[in-house]
Amino acid sequence: MDNIRQHVSFDENKFKNPQKEYRGLPFWAWNTSVTKDKVEKQIGDFKDMGLGGFVIHVRHGLMDEYMGKDFFDRVARSVDEAKKRDLLVWLYDEDRWPSGCAGGMVTKNRKYAQKYLTITKNKITSFPRDEAIRDGKPYLLAAYNVTLTPDGFLENCRVTDEENANLFAYVETAEGKPRYNGQAYVDTMNDEAIAEFIRSTYDVYFEKCGKDFGNTIEAIFTDEPQVARFEPLAFTDIERFTVAHFSWSDDFPSTYEKAFGENIIDRLPELVFERADGELSSTRYRYNEHVAVRFRKAYTKQIGDWCRSHGIAFTGHCLWEEGLQTQSKSTRDVMRTYPDFDIPGMDVLRGNFEYTTAKQCQSVARQSGKTRVMSELYGVTNWDSDFRDYIHQGNWQAAMGITARVHHLTWMSMQGVGKRDYPATFGYQAPWYLEFPKVEDHFARLNTMLTVGKPVVKIGVIHPVESFWFFCGSEDKTSAIRKARDVSFHDLCEWLIFDSYDFDYINESLIPEQYSNGYVGEMKYDAILVPDCITLRSSTIDMLKDMKKRGVQIIFAGGLPSHVNGVKNDTAEEFALDCDCIPYTREAISAELAPYATFELFRGNGQRADNYIHQERIIDGNRWLFITPAKEIYCKEDTTADDLTLHVVGNYVPSVYNTMSGNVYTPEYRQTNGDTFVTLTAHIYDSFLIQLSNGEKKFEIKEEPKIKKVPIRIPHKAKYTREEPNVLLLDMAEYSHDGVNFEAEEEILRIDTVCRKLYSLPSIMGKAAAQPWSVTDDPEHELWLRFCFDSDIEADVSLAFERLCEIRFNGQNIDTTPTGSYVDMDIYTVKLPKTKIGKNELLVKILVGKKYGAEPMYILGDFDVTLCGTDKTLTSPKKMIGYGDSATQGLPFYSGNLVYEHEIDTPDCDLEIAVTSYRGDLLTVSLDGEEKGSVILPPYRVKIKDVTSGKHTLRIRYFGNRHNTFGSLHCCITDTYYGPNHWYKEGDHFTYEYTLRKTGVLRAPKITVIEK
Repeated sequence: MDNIRQHVSFDENKFKNPQKEYRGLPFWAWNTSVTKDKVEKQIGDFKDMGLGGFVIHVRHGLMDEYMGKDFFDRVARSVDEAKKRDLLVWLYDEDRWPSGCAGGMVTKNRKYAQKYLTITKNKITSFPRDEAIRDGKPYLLAAYNVTLTPDGFLENCRVTDEENANLFAYVETAEGKPRYNGQAYVDTMNDEAIAEFIRSTYDVYFEKCGKDFGNTIEAIFTDEPQVARFEPLAFTDIERFTVAHFSWSDDFPSTYEKAFGENIIDRLPELVFERADGELSSTRYRYNEHVAVRFRKAYTKQIGDWCRSHGIAFTGHCLWEEGLQTQSKSTRDVMRTYPDFDIPGMDVLRGNFEYTTAKQCQSVARQSGKTRVMSELYGVTNWDSDFRDYIHQGNWQAAMGITARVHHLTWMSMQGVGKRDYPATFGYQAPWYLEFPKVEDHFARLNTMLTVGKPVVKIGVIHPVESFWFFCGSEDKTSAIRKARDVSFHDLCEWLIFDSYDFDYINESLIPEQYSNGYVGEMKYDAILVPDCITLRSSTIDMLKDMKKRGVQIIFAGGLPSHVNGVKNDTAEEFALDCDCIPYTREAISAELAPYATFELFRGNGQRADNYIHQERIIDGNRWLFITPAKEIYCKEDTTADDLTLHVVGNYVPSVYNTMSGNVYTPEYRQTNGDTFVTLTAHIYDSFLIQLSNGEKKFEIKEEPKIKKVPIRIPHKAKYTREEPNVLLLDMAEYSHDGVNFEAEEEILRIDTVCRKLYSLPSIMGKAAAQPWSVTDDPEHELWLRFCFDSDIEADVSLAFERLCEIRFNGQNIDTTPTGSYVDMDIYTVKLPKTKIGKNELLVKILVGKKYGAEPMYILGDFDVTLCGTDKTLTSPKKMIGYGDSATQGLPFYSGNLVYEHEIDTPDCDLEIAVTSYRGDLLTVSLDGEEKGSVILPPYRVKIKDVTSGKHTLRIRYFGNRHNTFGSLHCCITDTYYGPNHWYKEGDHFTYEYTLRKTGVLRAPKITVIEK
């Protein structure tokens, strides 16, 4: 299926008002009972958020049977609602992830379960091969007598019988896990197993909703498929020899021998040990190559072919794409799978800067002529990631080709473990969700340029993963060189992109299907860099030779290749010596590639701007550049600006397309002796979309009128209002199994863990648990919780909760019928009597079972909260709030929005409002009830024109995040990966005190009168 929604020309109307195909589609986590109300509300929310659609993504918590009748009724309802809203739908091919086993349905047949090769010095109980394959039991593949040198190198080996063996190779089948609803993951190298996966999932989707394929239903997403991971031996000396695991499939020996004419069983010990003669193992190279071939053939090609034949785009990503080490463990070679995807994709979590991940995906997409490249982004970054982070992360990925953004994650429900499923959420539960078009419009506008025209790329780089395979041996012998080569791989990518050299990787396995007449697919390069490769394929050498004849510069950096197709051979080195050979250093490589630079970027001090990356395209004969900062920003409050100078050869008239506002302006520039110099004022997050039109034209500098600026002093505190009731978090309770005998106070999730052990209940902690739909409804167990807190006031309050049976507040029985909700439709509220002055006691009875557990509760109302250690007291609400951390001012657990208000007196003037320090997602500024602008990025200013003299009401609306209510508040370590485990920390990583984040406007606004 053609996934390219490409217009021949850049369309300014689409830039100002971009359509749905340019907008993101978040993962929509189906993690509860899917209802009509939830479907209609949340799809409406997606439209209001400026999104282009959604990905129906089953997550932990699904109550409706996966792929059952009710499930497909909900899918059909969602598709119908998307049509009404003019949104796109992407399907998802698995019950949670990784994809391949259809929630365990495929691997109920044990012969389809994942296989792995175990090499060990110890015997394992094994069974006859046919029985073992049928029942998923271990079988002996071969026994060896190996001779090692004293320091653990392989001198020789021979296949022998068990009695005379000192090394054994077994084929084992993955055990069933709750993760796969009691079954195992699938053998992704088994054609038949993946065909069964297609029958169980893809065929059923086509039967149920195929009429919408290629229209409303645009694509289907596969998530993190992988082979059994390579787990190397730690030490090769026999005293410390443990066990090594390798990817396998039952027919692997026969297909390997057909491919290479070699019996791999005879040489399996070479996967574990380095050869004593110092030679690199061609068997190890061939083994890894064959794993990659088998995975692609069985999984991505088979599914991709099915999708194209059924009129739907295939998208998604494989596991662990970023480095040589990671992909050599998970898929062996991720790039070779990308041609099978109509919308090739990647996954960048933690807010990481994975340039190699993006570059690999972008390269094959460009070579394949695909303009849509997907990224699953923003995941696990926690509630306190803000709009600045989302823009910055999205910008560098856009520069590296990402045009389809899948936001991780939008929860259908926050009930139970849902609220701990890798926050934050991109949905109505976030207090800023209706402001999200400010982010989404920016990227949609950017995509109207990034999906048209032709990319300008002059440099190709041979991807070095195949040379890496030689070193996939034991940790003690090969880990150091693996690490060094992996670091070198990442370094080269960063050297090139931050020295303003765009490039494409060339994957050796794809050359036979890509290369013809000087073109790699649709791309033609002026220079090819071969980076410190040990081996090249004969097809690669043939391509390089042909390119050299056509005038392409061939550059070998670092060591010269000594092998061809994984076998020692002088051919590659002889060819290299006839090309340009340079050291593997940034300076040498940059100097050699200098003729292929298309522009230069300097700071105001004359130094090269080395934290920017770019993408360049030719559209309608004009040059377009997207330039963005692409390194971590450590100080969000930095408002300094740098005057960048963009230097391009030729006479051009520049236009800057402001992707945040949709406006277009002409920057200051000059044309000198056939060169154009463009001046750009850049703050730390600023990106630039620039059109360079051919032509000679002088920029006229207009004299700015002299203006008088007068600051208005305002108090360092303000009137304020909360947009939600304040909240007292109840997550510390005494607990009882009979309502009489209570245990000492404990944190709520620790109580749940104790109860689960006591009643032999399974974990419900996300991916460690089976899905609720697959779990029988066994009897649940009563648990009494007693929460105590102090109050200095008699306050009207409500209780927010998820599931309970009885409520007693200060001895009074309370009707449990919900009267409303708090933050999420599945967090219910009931009215409580007024608090009393002194100690207050809330006693509740809940049920704990296989599907549900104990969860925090929340007291809501108009009060302040004083927090001292773990002691909490309700106090009278203050009418004023100081600028600074609002969490320390009676709002420790509040996570909604705040409005700061000042009365100001002005003459006839323009106003400038500067709010340079905040911790939240964004701010908006209004004057006399009319919104005048947003504060998101530096310099954090809003200008208000034509203010009349007199008194005015200035309001600054702060948009918060949910961390201080729902975050991992007892985890006392700082991390970059926030998932369910953060709520279950032990030992020194757990604290009973609360690890709150700063919130609010941290510094008083600066107001400047600009007199007319």
